[in-house]
Amino acid sequence: MDFGKEIKKLIEINKKKLGIKEDIKTISISKLGVGENNYNFLAIINNKLRLVFRIPYQKNSEKNIKFEHEELKKIPKGLGPKPIFFDDSKKIIPKLYSVQSFVEGKHLKRLNKKRLTQIAKKLALLHKDKKDYCKIYGEKRNFLDIHEYLIREINNYSKHKSLFNKEINIILENENEYFKSKKEIFLKMKNFPRVHVDPCLTNLLFTKDDVNFIDWEWATYRDNAEDLAVLIDTKFSQPPWKIRLNGKRLDFFISEYQKYNSDENLKERVLIWVKLNRVRDLLFFKWKLSNYDKEINSLPREIYKKGYDNLFNFYSKK
Repeated sequence: MDFGKEIKKLIEINKKKLGIKEDIKTISISKLGVGENNYNFLAIINNKLRLVFRIPYQKNSEKNIKFEHEELKKIPKGLGPKPIFFDDSKKIIPKLYSVQSFVEGKHLKRLNKKRLTQIAKKLALLHKDKKDYCKIYGEKRNFLDIHEYLIREINNYSKHKSLFNKEINIILENENEYFKSKKEIFLKMKNFPRVHVDPCLTNLLFTKDDVNFIDWEWATYRDNAEDLAVLIDTKFSQPPWKIRLNGKRLDFFISEYQKYNSDENLKERVLIWVKLNRVRDLLFFKWKLSNYDKEINSLPREIYKKGYDNLFNFYSKK
């Protein structure tokens, strides 16, 4: 969907609220991309000021855009875009939207030690903000039950009964027992850092000497190990989201993080989250494939198919 004309009109109407102090001479609009939930447009005013318009294309994503706008006000400087304006009037376009500063950078497919250090340092900075509660699906808890969390993730797909064939049910049953055995390490946690939740490759923008995070709509307070685990898998890469990271490189990544935010059993929890993410991704990819023709999609079907096959084959060989 193209909102070019509408965005130009919105800029002219909301000039002061957008921080535009000079006369508007030119406005160019281009698509930055379509995510899993939102359209992203780049507006360039007078060939210099760059603004990003985020417009949800799914009804259930609207509350996330509003939440993200408020969340960006709270994160440390240098971690992500600056929130500029939020409008839920739906007068010019029939959707609410947010406006953010444009974050320079490009996506990378491979990460060397320099890049791993940059990510570790930025995540450690984010995780300095802690609460004595975590949030699971918006509910405040003073404990984190990793097994319960897995069950709730699976139950999200319960209405899609076609996803749960014999092979998938066997996989879920085996993983269920594993996470039951790992509950205690999480139940002992007393405080919970602010986490991005989805700092995968597609949400990292790299410049020559820095990295920034975009798409903060899922940010919450939970386990800092979750943020480190989202970026990686120890067995295989998962383009365009995850890199393969294990052995000495995994130890390096975790040790770099520990320089800025010490955490006694971080590696153990990271590896548990990696396993949980495999289950979550398996179901997501299967759901995505079964609904691909009904959805607005950011990636070719083959990407989701490859991701699903990767995971299904992995479990089949165990």
